[in-house]
Amino acid sequence: MVTFFKLLLTLFFCSNLFAQRSSIDLTKVWQFTNANKIHWYKATVPGTIHTDLLANKLIPDPFFADNEKRLQWIDTCDWIYKTSFTVNETLFSNSVAELKFDGLDTYADVYLNNKIVLKANNMFRGWTVLIKSFLKVGNNELKIYFHSAKKITDSIAEDVLPLVLPDNNRVYARKAAFQFGWDWGPTFIGCGIWKNVKLKFNNEPIIKLRGLKKINDSLFNVSYEIESEKEFGMPISKVFLNTENYSYAYIEIEKGINIIEQEIELPVAKNYDVENFEVKILITNQLNKIIVESKFKISNPFAKLIQQKDSLGESFYFEQNGKPIYVKGANWVPANIFLPSVKKYDYLKLLKAAKNANMNMLRVWGGGVYEDDYFYNLCDSLGIMVWQDFMFANGMYPGDTAYIKNVKQEVIYQIERLRKHPCIVLWCGNNEIDEAWHNWGWQNQFNLHGVDSIKVWGDYKMLFEDSLKAWVNEYDGRRPYVSSSPKLGWGNKKSLTEADSHYWGLWWGMEDWETFKTHTGRFVSEYGMQAMPDYETIKSYVPAANLKFSSSAVQWHQKASNGFYKLNFYLDKYFIDSAKLSKLTLQEYSYLTQCLQYYILKNCIAVQRNKMPYNMGTLLWQLNDCWPATSWSITDFSRAPKAVWYAVKEAYRDNVELVNDSVYPKNLLLSKPTFTILPEGDNTFSIESNVDAKYVYIKVGKGNENISDNYFDLKAGVKKKLSFSDRYFSLSLKKSLKIISLFDIISR
Repeated sequence: MVTFFKLLLTLFFCSNLFAQRSSIDLTKVWQFTNANKIHWYKATVPGTIHTDLLANKLIPDPFFADNEKRLQWIDTCDWIYKTSFTVNETLFSNSVAELKFDGLDTYADVYLNNKIVLKANNMFRGWTVLIKSFLKVGNNELKIYFHSAKKITDSIAEDVLPLVLPDNNRVYARKAAFQFGWDWGPTFIGCGIWKNVKLKFNNEPIIKLRGLKKINDSLFNVSYEIESEKEFGMPISKVFLNTENYSYAYIEIEKGINIIEQEIELPVAKNYDVENFEVKILITNQLNKIIVESKFKISNPFAKLIQQKDSLGESFYFEQNGKPIYVKGANWVPANIFLPSVKKYDYLKLLKAAKNANMNMLRVWGGGVYEDDYFYNLCDSLGIMVWQDFMFANGMYPGDTAYIKNVKQEVIYQIERLRKHPCIVLWCGNNEIDEAWHNWGWQNQFNLHGVDSIKVWGDYKMLFEDSLKAWVNEYDGRRPYVSSSPKLGWGNKKSLTEADSHYWGLWWGMEDWETFKTHTGRFVSEYGMQAMPDYETIKSYVPAANLKFSSSAVQWHQKASNGFYKLNFYLDKYFIDSAKLSKLTLQEYSYLTQCLQYYILKNCIAVQRNKMPYNMGTLLWQLNDCWPATSWSITDFSRAPKAVWYAVKEAYRDNVELVNDSVYPKNLLLSKPTFTILPEGDNTFSIESNVDAKYVYIKVGKGNENISDNYFDLKAGVKKKLSFSDRYFSLSLKKSLKIISLFDIISR
């Protein structure tokens, strides 16, 4: 039952007989089996079916060679997970027992003591189930049956024929799109208990903050829910904003969900548009004895989006404290295709790599996941703004009532989870769907004409232009919402004069980097250039006996259409004649692709930043990888920086004077360098060349991320000082250094 109250002024006495809250961690001692071949193996929670199979040595390394194609059978199977736990009489005496899943991937039937308690169908939602009536004192068995997401989505797609939604059946699942394969990642659809699971006991009502809305300069409306297992008469509700300001009201709590709103007046002197709030809701009886209390944080974003019409179109920039800021950043994709394998160490290393490269924004891309709380905590502490996509990408999504209802609960859950983070400055509806519908030829490819076309586009507008916008306003209200990134495709002239732009004339259009001189938009939120990963990373997935470019493993880990063809096209244009490419070793080829990525992104960023204030932001594609591969990332899957990371670090530096290269690297007149390396004290050393040297790469064992600079240029006779962050410079270290420069490659 749902009841709604404003401010009720009736007195009623109520008592407080509540026990403390308790919980049981249910991430221990799990087992799993194929639903068709019952044989139980040890499982890890949080985890995935692929990592559990690998841990039990039932499959080979999914990342090695072309094993991916031999493991597709996993996604066609159903899988069962189970565990057991004990409930004593004290815990059982609580009136409320909640089974709380932070994440189930994706179609999961949950059974407690052989009774179904939940049918989950969205990996982006947390699931809380009241299970007191299913529990028993003593041993309890929890079992989860995961249905094949591939089979379910294929079945849904077949049921709605002849209507076909572009461009993959994955659109029917509320599941990470990249798991179905992308042009930088593998296809491992998977399933599993991918986040924590707990059993919680209490006798208290549960308070959930719905929203905090500003009515005027000093008056705010606080909306919240109280879910209770029993009725109360007229307890007192006190709502505090930032401790010192509060309002109180006499409310009524009925069994079920009670929706309550209270208004609170604050001092006029402060600027509440930049104020962060702690909301405390305290429910007491008439004797001031606490029934339940909860605290919530609501943060204003680090920055404010400004979109205003001007003589050139419409601005798109962010400002802090009333001053425009230039955004320098990258796009973030999940850091592992097997999501629970991303640990705090990975987040810390990648986000420090972003911060150390002078980035101030990351865009959480809509084909991945809403990231872990730790990711946003780090962004808060590091001062990195987050452009947050909702999880929709490159497809037309259903518009039926059940699907939209599911999405709404996902959106509410994620906004309520994330709105406390000041790092989040923007909500975005999706990645590239508006552009795709209007420019990618889907109507002809999927035979969407007439009524079908009207319906599909109507469903799009309902979700992304109406519903999501309304939900963001209702449950956040402090951050802007844009319906799609980009608003217009890169072939549309207006994409350069308003909103954000994904300019892929470079790479997909095979245009030169110089194209940005005439094709830089107001805020460039995607563009990039590929490179192979570090050679040590390549050796982790290519068999030692076949370390060559033609290796099937090398080719398999290039997912972009005609990817190596495009790389070779750009290498031929800027670095080396195509006739020489086939003569390069794999290690030399890898090095040269990294030099290419360095050269192109350095120049692209220079062009864009020099167009400030017309252009006020650049987000390169992409910061990181989800598996070891040739991709657009600037750090590879081992978390090691590629050459381009050093270029970005310099190009994103404040107050840097950026100048474009006037000569293509292939046209430089280079001589063979001789390098002199000298210790300079502690962890510092110097390097000097007798001639001008280009893209000087110092290899230090198996890792290079702890050296202060790399892939740098040297002027003849000019000493450059470098340092290590993790070791002293020693004679033995000096002997282990390996140095390569561009001359070593193009002189062949």
